[in-house]
Amino acid sequence: MAIPLLTRRRRLAPWVCILFAFLANLARRQVQIPLLRICELRACRAYSAKHDPSVIGGDGNVDDCLCKTKEIQSHLAYVIGVIEVLQIVIELVELIPFGILSDKYSRKLFLFLFSFSMEASSGWIMADKNVWILLGPVIASSTASISLWLPLWISIAVSCLAGLTVALLPDTRPVHHVKGQDEPVQQEPTETEALLDQIDNNSSEEMSPHPRDQGLIGLIREVKAKLSTKAQGLRLSLKTSRNFRLGLSILLVTQVGASNTVILSQYISVRYGWTLVQAGYLFYVKAVAMLLLYIVIIPVGLKYLTGKRNFSTAAANLTGTKISIVSLCIGALAISLSVDIWMFIPAIVVYVYGNGLGLFILSLLTSPEFGDTEEQNHAKTYSSVQLVEACGTLLSVPILTAALAAGINIGGIGLGMPFLLCALSYFIVGFIVWNLKVQDYKTQPLGDTSLQD
Repeated sequence: MAIPLLTRRRRLAPWVCILFAFLANLARRQVQIPLLRICELRACRAYSAKHDPSVIGGDGNVDDCLCKTKEIQSHLAYVIGVIEVLQIVIELVELIPFGILSDKYSRKLFLFLFSFSMEASSGWIMADKNVWILLGPVIASSTASISLWLPLWISIAVSCLAGLTVALLPDTRPVHHVKGQDEPVQQEPTETEALLDQIDNNSSEEMSPHPRDQGLIGLIREVKAKLSTKAQGLRLSLKTSRNFRLGLSILLVTQVGASNTVILSQYISVRYGWTLVQAGYLFYVKAVAMLLLYIVIIPVGLKYLTGKRNFSTAAANLTGTKISIVSLCIGALAISLSVDIWMFIPAIVVYVYGNGLGLFILSLLTSPEFGDTEEQNHAKTYSSVQLVEACGTLLSVPILTAALAAGINIGGIGLGMPFLLCALSYFIVGFIVWNLKVQDYKTQPLGDTSLQD
């Protein structure tokens, strides 16, 4: 019997979403190094034109090694910080309105618009005159300049491919149930669920469109109501669970370290005298370490703790959280003290092996053994986590870029200031992690359903 097309699309939908997310992130990562080099070249040309115009070539290019002065690099750190903060602010501002509009009209349409926006962002970089200045060296020789040109084209191609995958998704607009249709019997809600449902019902009444509130005014009303709902749900969740408060605090503070990818390429380039293209190659080391972490180390470690050691899932995730914090703290401290590249490589590997922290914390926050979170409230938990991570990133990016600029001006061991700051934040978080508790630290023997006090 042939499977209907809609059914096949729904079965493939999770895999298509994973593919879309992979292609979208790949496209965004492709432009990071070229964008950084373009900003560096612009700052370098402006500085050289004022202090030593002779270093500017006939094609307008400036040798990469001449752009590593304190003045240029500290200015570049501030520019990159401003760009990243603007991107985060725009993403936060558009998040709720786009979500409301996509629910009303078509999520596929807005995913396609998202992929088109990535193409447009790469397109303006391509149109920048500094990129055309780099075109000469690209054609002349297969040097590092090619790596500045090709990723931009690759990013546009990958963005187009991501847009094409959207066509494989089924329509996900809400389905209206027929009156009298059988509905599943619901259990008596808990006090927390009842309060959250009351908040949702109140917000639904506020969000229902008034005949006079159509178009932009209606959208503003819905955004305001949705923000109010999220804020009330977050406040209620924080009041009902101590562990939930501590878990979100961990995510907020650790975003200081999680945002260091923004400055990593420039940090390597300045501290070790590498070009930005050469610094980009070290991301292969980071990528391989992360693949091993997520594909091998975390699954094997959790299986060992829950199988051989009889840990509950929550206890295993808590153990993983503690190991991750230790790895992040040691790795960040080692990076800040690494005066040579051979010291940096093992340090970044140790640091990467702590990147499972967010995964472990999210698993804990949705675990009934960890807090008062019910399965029906997982969506609100995910919303709270996204909100806290976004706020943490918004705060941490300017802090890290300012620390990098200050470290560049200090020079020497001061260059490690951003990662020293990360190590300090992880050290503080360590105290919070060791105060986390789970109700049942080890699984009970068969036949014994009682929980340990």
